[in-house]
Order: sequence, then structure tokens, then C-alpha cells
Amino acid sequence: MIRTEVPSAAILELDGYAWRRPTRADRAEVPSAAILELDGYAWRRPTRADRAALEELSALGPHAGLFNLPGPGEEFSRGVGGPGFRMPMLCIHGSRPVGVAAISHLNQRSMNAQLICAFKQPRLASHPLAIYVRHLFWSQPLHRVYVQFPVAEDATDYIDLLKRAGFVDEGVVTGYALVRGQPSDVAVLGILRREFEAWCLQNEKRLIL
Repeated sequence: MIRTEVPSAAILELDGYAWRRPTRADRAEVPSAAILELDGYAWRRPTRADRAALEELSALGPHAGLFNLPGPGEEFSRGVGGPGFRMPMLCIHGSRPVGVAAISHLNQRSMNAQLICAFKQPRLASHPLAIYVRHLFWSQPLHRVYVQFPVAEDATDYIDLLKRAGFVDEGVVTGYALVRGQPSDVAVLGILRREFEAWCLQNEKRLIL
């Protein structure tokens, strides 16, 4: 159950003026500062002020089931801040939220991490995705970043997006996931640190590690 805190009752009132004790409901939480910025795209950590944007991005119609995003709003905030989810970030372009990303299943031994992401327009998101992946490799001693999602017609845009950002098709795991109660094959795409550096040399030298 989500608790909503309402303003406190007035203690003093006269001629339309009222004094009351402030509560957490009176605190205006502003968006966090951008961590990554390039060509009009800015990645920053989500806050409670981003609840509406997170709800919209985590329910992207046909793409909503492709990635294991936590639930909307406060559930999302708790999920990405809890064990198993790291580096949650919201992508802003032209003052509007256009994407969300995080990593999970960080393997400290092999230094692999699973990428979880969703964008309003996957066909236009290769640049912001590459910015986030660059941040992963720059801030963590990762060897490989990979993505897994059920094979479906709706996955085509995301497969194209990942490949444009340097990810390599690593194959399909047969019957690995249950989608709506039915077994589904799972596509796996990944990128090694050296592969990302090579992609940057050819496509976007400003992202070279």
C-alpha cells in the first residue's frame, strides 16, 4: 500500500491566512543533476519527482514485456535501488524523458553485467544507449555487458538498436523464458569492452574510454 502524506491542519487562521506545520508533502523534490551529457542527451539518476516519467517508460506498449523492468513509480525506485539492480538512470532529451536503463546480475568473478533498458523510440536511441554503455565500462571494471529478452516480433527494433550500438548477436536459448505462461526462446546480445572501444573508434570517438 502506498502512503500519501497530506498537508497538516491549520494551527492559526485569520482573514484568509493560515499557518500550519510543514510536512514531507511540502517538500518539492527537484530532478537530480545530469551525470552524462552529449549532443542534447542527458542521463541522470531518477528521483521520486520522476515517477510519472518512469510509469510511462516502464509501460511502453508492445515493448513493455521485452525487458524485466521493475514496476512503476515507487516500486521502480525501490527495485532499482535494491539488491540486484545498479546504476539506474533516466535519459532526457529536449527536457523530455526518452529512456531508462539499469544493470542487474553483476557477476564479480567474470565481470559481466546484464543491461536492462527501454526507450520511447528504439530506432532513434543508438546514441543515448552508447552513452550509457560507455558509462558502464568507464565506471566499472566490466569485461562484458549483455542483454537477454524473449524472441518476439516486437523485439526487432531493440535487436536493431543494440546492433547499431555495437552489440553482437550471441545466439538464442531455446525455451528459456515463460511469456504469458508459454515457453519462449530468449535472444542474447552482448558487447565486450574491446568491442565497444573498436565501435567507438569507428562510430563515435568522443566515447572512447
